[in-house]
Amino acid sequence: MDDQEATLQSMYDTILAKYKCSACGKKYKVLGWLRNHLKSIHKWTFDTPVQQTTSSPNAQILKAAFMKCALILIDTNNAYQMSDGDRIFRNAKFELCLDDVEGHTKYKLWLWRMLAYENAILTPRLAYEYKWNTTINLKGDTSNNIPNDNCVEIHVHLLKDKIRAQGANVTYESARDAAMSMQVCDEIKCNMMKQARSHKASGKHTRVDKSADIQAMICELRQSKLFSKDSDKPVDGFEEFKDPFYRVKIQKLHEWITKQKQRAKIEMVPRYNVSEL
Repeated sequence: MDDQEATLQSMYDTILAKYKCSACGKKYKVLGWLRNHLKSIHKWTFDTPVQQTTSSPNAQILKAAFMKCALILIDTNNAYQMSDGDRIFRNAKFELCLDDVEGHTKYKLWLWRMLAYENAILTPRLAYEYKWNTTINLKGDTSNNIPNDNCVEIHVHLLKDKIRAQGANVTYESARDAAMSMQVCDEIKCNMMKQARSHKASGKHTRVDKSADIQAMICELRQSKLFSKDSDKPVDGFEEFKDPFYRVKIQKLHEWITKQKQRAKIEMVPRYNVSEL
């Protein structure tokens, strides 16, 4: 089989960037098309590769992987609600690894720069302020904080509503004035409401009852016997499954981080040595 593959690779023309049949000279872009051509026209026979059987992971591995990701998600949400900077930045390291595995480059870059600002770029005073001011509270009381970027999205939606209200009369100047005066208009409105002793709507959305969905999930898990004593047995359908954190390619991740450090020296204007990250 190795000889056949070597023969096929020798038919590749680097100048044309195509595979050229050695018998009739016909050209193909894809190796599979050349292989089919040799089978049907020139009656070549190819050895079928022996498929390696992969064993299914047991239920304990699946539950452990799910619990790790679920705990990171729940702990991160709770950290933002409580405005806990320590947990937010600690979990960002795990989230960066998960984004690397799933190929979410945008979020991976954002998380790396977030950690870089706190660890190496900002001064200790600014880093402390940055770490403990990643959330904002719009309703008061504890556990009602939201991330700053969510607050920005709320203001963007309000601005879009004001621009849509202008209809065909909207211009660049009118959109700029709406953006600059939106916060002032909101403060004037709040003061007028206080003087008139009127109350603003709570803005609470109707909570969707998800108990039926949760019950259906529990029934599926019980039917698959994930919670039974025989959880050591393999679970069919997960042959290709691997723990997300075991899928992290350490060497490539380090190479990517090194490139980001080089970019940070120019783009992020560090005050400390970025190589100490």
